[in-house]
Amino acid sequence: MTGAPASGKLRDVEQVRAVIFDFNGVLVDDEHVHCELLRAVLAEEGIFLTDEEYHARYLGYDDRGCFEVALGEAGQDASRARVESLIARKAARYAAAAETGLRIFPGAADCVRSLAARWPLAICSGALRAEIEFALDRLECRDLVPSIIAAEDTTRCKPDPQGYLLALDALRARTGADLEPAHCLVIEDSLAGVESAKAARMLAVAVLHTYTDPELRAAGADAVVPTLADITPDWAAERFGAARAEVTGLLLSRDLLFTSKITGTARELGRRVLVAGNTALATEMIGQWRPTVVFVDLAAGSLVSVPALTAFIAQAGPGTTFIAFGSHVDTDALAAAKAAGCNLVLPRSRFTTELAGLIQKYMG
Repeated sequence: MTGAPASGKLRDVEQVRAVIFDFNGVLVDDEHVHCELLRAVLAEEGIFLTDEEYHARYLGYDDRGCFEVALGEAGQDASRARVESLIARKAARYAAAAETGLRIFPGAADCVRSLAARWPLAICSGALRAEIEFALDRLECRDLVPSIIAAEDTTRCKPDPQGYLLALDALRARTGADLEPAHCLVIEDSLAGVESAKAARMLAVAVLHTYTDPELRAAGADAVVPTLADITPDWAAERFGAARAEVTGLLLSRDLLFTSKITGTARELGRRVLVAGNTALATEMIGQWRPTVVFVDLAAGSLVSVPALTAFIAQAGPGTTFIAFGSHVDTDALAAAKAAGCNLVLPRSRFTTELAGLIQKYMG
């Protein structure tokens, strides 16, 4: 792996060579449908979610992530079997709703066709594959998007970059091209989606379908446009002739609840924290981004073992602050983090209380 310059900025991008679309909220105007169905299914389980809570916490997650977080926060059983049952219940209702009328964003089909005429396309979405293929048929664009990464293909939802990295693999396999993440232009609408694309080291254009311009730029969007009609091949080629991206924070965690809390708090403060959920990705991201601070969730198992932490700290160098947090009763993990060389080691409760201050202090 080649390290990035000490500035932490991505190397210059020579040109856009592939485009990856998000789906819900970008091509299909159905976020309200997903919100209503998620709320309805959860209400049947005794969990009541407001529109505001969905928009603030759940939009951008796939169904699995939504149900796991909601059940976990309610203190209910979040076993795989139960989550799969809830996903199936919601999917059946979505299919029925889609049959009666699926809302497509203006210019969606034209945008897909114009970009497909110049570059290979993929979709990376937390939607189920059947939902994506149904909508592409309605758009009469299914043959233009042969590479689809759907909810069934991933084990971690956005803002984790897994989906976009799988989309890159699919594009490489189909085209035979020597594509790099920096060659991929992602079209997103959600904060978690933008963060996922940037964690994958891709370019991210956000459409103002769901969030505001300041929110999307705070999440790391390289450009924000009002509509899909604004994204043309010529605009993309000119806009991203030499694009750069920058990040100042990294979170090592597999916990959706803490991931959401930390990245959300950072956004509110105008900062950006990306997420790594496995050792290989963490190694690559530390080398590529040179973060100024790394937050370490000590509940993340082998990702934050003493050998792994020691290697991360040595790789990052003295300019990076490592802040570890864990359960106050897990004294072995807290002691191990200190032994590995973390700059701060805090009980989870104290870390949560001081999170905003830590972000402001160590992320400038």
